[in-house]
Amino acid sequence: MRIASFSHIAAAGVFVFSVAACGGGNNGEDSGIAAGGASVSADVAAGIDSGSEAGSTSSADEIELKATTADDPTGTIRQGVGASVRWQGRVYQINTAKQLTRDGVVTAELAKTSNVEAVGIIDNLLVHKAGGRWWQWTNSADWRDLGTATPVQNDASGVLREGAGAEVRWQGRVYKIAASGQLTENGVVTAALAKTSSVAAVGIANNLLVHKGGGGRWWQWTGTPDWKDLGTNNPFVAPDDPTNTFRYGAGAAVRWQGKEYKISPAGQLLENGVVTAALGKTSNVTAVGIYSDQLVHQGGGGWWQWSAAADWTYLGTVMPPKPSVYRRKVPMTAAVAVPTTFSGLHAHRWPGGSSPAPTYGYGTVRSLNFDPADNLGILWYGINKADGQYDWSKMDQWVQTHYSAGKQLVYSLYGTPAWCSSNTNANDMYNQAGGDRMPSSLTCVQKFVDALIRRYNGNGVRKLQMIEIWNEPDFVGIPY
Repeated sequence: MRIASFSHIAAAGVFVFSVAACGGGNNGEDSGIAAGGASVSADVAAGIDSGSEAGSTSSADEIELKATTADDPTGTIRQGVGASVRWQGRVYQINTAKQLTRDGVVTAELAKTSNVEAVGIIDNLLVHKAGGRWWQWTNSADWRDLGTATPVQNDASGVLREGAGAEVRWQGRVYKIAASGQLTENGVVTAALAKTSSVAAVGIANNLLVHKGGGGRWWQWTGTPDWKDLGTNNPFVAPDDPTNTFRYGAGAAVRWQGKEYKISPAGQLLENGVVTAALGKTSNVTAVGIYSDQLVHQGGGGWWQWSAAADWTYLGTVMPPKPSVYRRKVPMTAAVAVPTTFSGLHAHRWPGGSSPAPTYGYGTVRSLNFDPADNLGILWYGINKADGQYDWSKMDQWVQTHYSAGKQLVYSLYGTPAWCSSNTNANDMYNQAGGDRMPSSLTCVQKFVDALIRRYNGNGVRKLQMIEIWNEPDFVGIPY
């Protein structure tokens, strides 16, 4: 069976779909988090092309879709009659009657606007100013009152600020280090923040709020509500590369023992940009790597390994072999830490469903087979009910519940809307006409994914870790 899958996604650029065979399920059930479908990375923020080609890159036929004019970036605000922004593929403009129009039309929800002074996009949502107050689109065909203060963008992941008075904006709220050394949320020490003390820095790492407290330890917000102890390692410093990493050519680099080792254009190794005394002995370097947890490089006729004597040990002309998979540095009886992302959930019944979250550790949640009462609300046809019209209410709830709990989210792109289906003569397993058939045009797929990525992965925030293209596309008996 062949199905279209992404080989490149850019929120405002070129979309390429590869028509290729995908793996099937196991006796009708998913054997893994994204089993049975082709998964692609959702590491794309609004208006930013990651430059990577995630997912399948088969030699099968490819269809290149030119995206429409790009949306305006989040943070854009324009004022006065005639001012406009482009959001989710539509133009929102202030007309001469000082109402908002969408592609020139005053729709039912926009008819509620009056005396509009400005229009913009904040945190990837449409906003406007009217009567001195700011209003934000809620996707429930209404507007949320933001008050008189001009809305401010959330800070991007990776922001770190230090000292009393330092603050970051995260999930629509301002977290500030008070003079007392505690964190405040919009000026208030909440119950959870009352646990903070001697705070020296606050920031956003991996899209989660973190702070540095007493004893130089870092703490990460878990959403339970409580804090997770990260230890003394700075989460804003890149981790070391794993052993058996090898990179080649000028500019190649590895991170080892907290420092970067890079091949300079002159063919020497640099340590954090500097040629140290020991590295001054290197020349004609063509590769750098980590072997058996030690720094190695190729140059001067062979491979060399760093030694504790601030010198290099010659390993020979053959590339160091990778250790056997059976070779371990700890006894087999020793406890081994298993990351929570190793375990994930395919079928789940919360938020608002018929059962609570399990108590065992898990790190990944997949959207397909959500609670039956709400499942359709996060499938493609449950969100994209007409061309250019989206109801994100259930999806917002699903994303916020699991993302705020620190879970890795996998979104399954399933459920062709009837208005875009190639065949509506039969119902899918959820009794939706044409839901399990190929789209009549890939343009509607492009528009939906574009809106999806902009909403949940914009402004430097990556809430959807993966997008799975369909579910069990090869499963025998499924007509697509």
